[in-house]
Amino acid sequence: MGYFDEYDLDSRFKSTFYSWNPVSHHYHVVADWDQRRVISVCTAEKKDEEFIFEALYELIDDVPTDVVSITVSDNFELLSSSTGPDGDSAMIPFYPERTAFPEHLPQIRRSQLTEIDRLGVQADHTTYEPAPGETRHVVFKYYTNEGNVAMFWHEINCTLRIPQHPNIVPFDRLVVESAGPGCPDQVVGFTTVFIPGGTIQENVSRVFKLKYLRQLLTVCHFTHLARENQTHC
Repeated sequence: MGYFDEYDLDSRFKSTFYSWNPVSHHYHVVADWDQRRVISVCTAEKKDEEFIFEALYELIDDVPTDVVSITVSDNFELLSSSTGPDGDSAMIPFYPERTAFPEHLPQIRRSQLTEIDRLGVQADHTTYEPAPGETRHVVFKYYTNEGNVAMFWHEINCTLRIPQHPNIVPFDRLVVESAGPGCPDQVVGFTTVFIPGGTIQENVSRVFKLKYLRQLLTVCHFTHLARENQTHC
């Protein structure tokens, strides 16, 4: 978990839907950004998000990965769980086919990535071997939520088309996967070069120099010019 241990529960969990009926009682559909899964939390009485998130935090590490729905008590006890499709509220996001991107772009299969650490929501520190005995550290950026499709499409297309700049993290590879034998490869994410050192938020003791601000302003001006050039092409 790592990254999400240091943040509030509402940073790790997101309530996407709430409903009630006489059969299933009250239930919240919750996305867990850490385990990258969606699970329904059912209660006999209506509960607020704080209760739902605390209950899920207490139980999620002991709930098998194929469980899609759980029922909890007022004391956060697991009363029942379900793996049936009727309780599965997860939405499948759209993943574009590999042919939607330029053919010359390098790619790697998701199964070839080794996860090292979670860097944030839908961003992982991973490694792969571009050649035998060589290890490359990269950031794997992806999306598991159907609401992030447009944002991801915009981000990946901007990243792979921005000209090289010393202060802009470069595009590395497309990450592809297929639904099964005979199915076309689909783009499920992309990688960028991993820059070690953490963020300013994580290391508040780090000195932020004026020259760093100048570098950031230079990048902003550079990307603005690059966008104008693309518009006029």
